[in-house]
Amino acid sequence: MSSYLGPLEGLAAAPPVDFKEGPTIALWARVAVTMVEAYTQILWLKQDAAEVVTKFLTACFLIHPSVCTHVFELWAILKDAKNDGKLPGDPLSALLRQLGPAAIKSLATFGRADSRYSEDEDALQQQREASKEVVVDVLCIAAGTPEGPWLLSSMQQILQQAENNKDLPGLEVMWYAFSGVAEALADEPTLPEVYRYVVQSILRSEVQKPEQCETAAILLRTCGPHFLKGLQPELASAVQWLVYKVSVIPDTAAEAVQEICGYAGQHLVQHVDEFLKVVEQVAPKSSPSVDASLRGALAGIARNLSEQQVVPALSQICSSSCKLIQNGLDITQESGREQLHRFTCVLLRSVLVVEQGGNSSGPGKGVGDQASMEERMAGTCLATILLSVWSDFAPAAQRLLLAAPVPREAPKGRANFEFSDEALQVNVLALLRTAGRAACNTVSGGPELGSHLVNLAAACAAQRQLACLHSLSVLALSVQQAKTNIAPQFGAICVSAFGHIQAGGSEYELVPFLDLISSMSSTLGDELFQCGQVETLVRLCILALAVTETDVLKPVLNFLQRLLSSTSPALTEQLFQDMMRAILANFHKWPRMLGAQNLKLFNIFIERQEAAFVSMVTDPSLPCLACLPAHEQAIAQQAFRTLRGPRLRAFLGDLGTVARSENSPDVLHAYS
Repeated sequence: MSSYLGPLEGLAAAPPVDFKEGPTIALWARVAVTMVEAYTQILWLKQDAAEVVTKFLTACFLIHPSVCTHVFELWAILKDAKNDGKLPGDPLSALLRQLGPAAIKSLATFGRADSRYSEDEDALQQQREASKEVVVDVLCIAAGTPEGPWLLSSMQQILQQAENNKDLPGLEVMWYAFSGVAEALADEPTLPEVYRYVVQSILRSEVQKPEQCETAAILLRTCGPHFLKGLQPELASAVQWLVYKVSVIPDTAAEAVQEICGYAGQHLVQHVDEFLKVVEQVAPKSSPSVDASLRGALAGIARNLSEQQVVPALSQICSSSCKLIQNGLDITQESGREQLHRFTCVLLRSVLVVEQGGNSSGPGKGVGDQASMEERMAGTCLATILLSVWSDFAPAAQRLLLAAPVPREAPKGRANFEFSDEALQVNVLALLRTAGRAACNTVSGGPELGSHLVNLAAACAAQRQLACLHSLSVLALSVQQAKTNIAPQFGAICVSAFGHIQAGGSEYELVPFLDLISSMSSTLGDELFQCGQVETLVRLCILALAVTETDVLKPVLNFLQRLLSSTSPALTEQLFQDMMRAILANFHKWPRMLGAQNLKLFNIFIERQEAAFVSMVTDPSLPCLACLPAHEQAIAQQAFRTLRGPRLRAFLGDLGTVARSENSPDVLHAYS
């Protein structure tokens, strides 16, 4: 190894493109790393050996990509040694000062987008990614030591040199490195001071190539939370830079703007009018996803206004999108459908940002008194905007939902910002669901919006399209909405649902209706069971019990549980037993995850009609018993008679696995 050291150190100063000795040196590099892994102390215990090994490893980082990849593992070994307390402070300091800069320079040299050392694009990307991970490891090992700031300073010097030389590929690769470090520091309250210079270098740069702009935008987005404090002086300029790069890197720049404004929008309130003018110039020419992200960024700023100002501000932000669907919209033409899709994208994203801001945990679930201030604010914004365009939106939405079958997952699907006819249906349904929650939470206009939603859903249901009934299951979480708007049309909706089944519709297509009756039973309780539709609802539920899909069964079992527990005169003894018989005939086919609901139902049977229950569950013809050998059948019958509580739940689960051929009957012997 020492015999190669002199020539290698010479070559490392000016790495050759064609390194014929590469395979041999790579082999020695693997030997060196293996030796360090087996005996880490070799790096400091014996000075002569340590000097040879560290100098050799340093040269390996710098000589050629085909060699340096074989020593990348070194830093993972050192990180583990440090974490295990096996790397003393002084040797660690020396290693960081000798090997750390080599790892950084390796990325800066071989990770450039214009690198002459990689054979193809894929090889270069692999090299860059691996080198970045090494640099991150180096900085993680150096955390809390004097070498940490020193290494960041050395990275800054390379960046500064590239900037002074107008070396754009050199700038880009260092932004890439700093992005990786910032990602590793995501949970830290602040970023190192050097990041102010890094961000300023982006804002001063003249990069135009998409790949260079992409790296810069990703770095700015990674720094997002820190624009709230440490990087606040660069905030406005960073947002401006990203907006102007939308024409070069549309999605990346727009998403970065939205995320930064979600975190630090409170510091941009004074710029919102200026920002809106720029967005109005850029967004309409962009894709729906970019348009939605840019207006979402504006919403992230506007949400920091006073409650009285937010609604008109968001209305202004979405005004050009609303104009797309006003004065008639021909959805038979693709251009009309594209306009409707863009409208839904902008509203869904803007309302979500007002509701959540920089929080990525997803849409809120609060309704009515349980809604947060942000949810009420978002609800008021959406209600105001939708009511202003309802006469144009509702007919277009109805024609769209009736024009073609709705995809299976569409009623509960997440918004899709890439246009297609299927994505448009998904978005319309998502907007209706969001409107249902908005009608419950809005400060004003809730009853009117709720009435519009019910009329639209009922009209679609009458034409055997039940998908938008899911919006009513959200609306029904409000007692006022359930009583005032849904109850008057509930009978007609039930008739439409039953007609759907009679016409050959699938049980899965009933899910939006089943979700609705589950919500209504939760909100209104016995009041719902006086509506005169109980027998129709029970017949539909009994049909649905025969399936095995959780999405179908959960709302059905929730509804039946409340009905079976009610004191309504509509719950006759015969109706109770009909439901009990249907459940006992099917429960063994259902997924085990429904075990808790099964137990609640069985407890109700035992509490209210134990004699009838025991008679039914000990009948040998009961499907869950009929498949059992005589001995195990007798065990099961006795278990039904005597087991209660957690033991009954466990027994029901095991009996189901036997009936579904997932287990042998022997498992039932535990209950004998």
